[in-house]
Amino acid sequence: MKNNRNHCWSTGFSLPGGEPPHHAPSLLRRHAKAWTPTSWLGALLACLLFTCTQPATYAQSSLDRIHRRNGTDRGKITAISSQEVTISKGGVATNVPAEEIRRIQFAGEPAELNQARLAAASGQYQEAQQILRGIDSSSISRDGIRRDFVSQDIQFYNALCAAKLALSGQGSIEQAGQQVADFYTRNRKSYHIPALFELWGDLLLGAEKFEEARSRYSMLGKARSPIYKMRSALLIGESYQEENKHAEALIEFEKVLQSDRKSTRLNSSHTDISRMPSS
Repeated sequence: MKNNRNHCWSTGFSLPGGEPPHHAPSLLRRHAKAWTPTSWLGALLACLLFTCTQPATYAQSSLDRIHRRNGTDRGKITAISSQEVTISKGGVATNVPAEEIRRIQFAGEPAELNQARLAAASGQYQEAQQILRGIDSSSISRDGIRRDFVSQDIQFYNALCAAKLALSGQGSIEQAGQQVADFYTRNRKSYHIPALFELWGDLLLGAEKFEEARSRYSMLGKARSPIYKMRSALLIGESYQEENKHAEALIEFEKVLQSDRKSTRLNSSHTDISRMPSS
């Protein structure tokens, strides 16, 4: 069963900030013998000023950040749906299609959340799970809307990790499927929904529930984006192929080939037509 496709729905992570400086104290020790008491006082004041001003270089951003395929939008996210995310900057609102989003960092989110995203993106799902479990709910923004956005992201990455581990034989497919289903029930307006449908279908395919898997993949095809429609047809075709129904598989692959040639990216995992069989 081929269920370990590398879906990179969230890639291109960047850790916020850097390490605080450690060189100033060593400089003080190195030149201590040559300095007068007045020099010491001036140096210490300079060191304190330097240290106090450093956190601004690696503190969390006060803006939301949407990381697209080819750039980053900064501003305040005002709405999220399964189709797009709305971000406002300087009073100008922009709708970013879900298929263009690699990841979102929310202003004031726990630092551990981005660490978990990074771990998941590199395939370290157990590590990501441990990081997510350690997030203190009291550290999430008190802003009602922002708190909901961050909570959704935590829930999604928990479901993602459970599903990926189950598909690799390190967990229960049934339990992971229930976690994915729970996320869908509670968060139907999340921009993660398209990724969730594919993940859900993969779990059902892993359990050899072919018709149910195709049902989830077909839900992906109901999105407005032609990219998702092509992706849906490809996944359904692959499910028929897994079931040794090659004639049905070829019908689905033909739908992909007949789709708009301009939409060459089938989804954020960069799957392309070359994956399909030639016959």
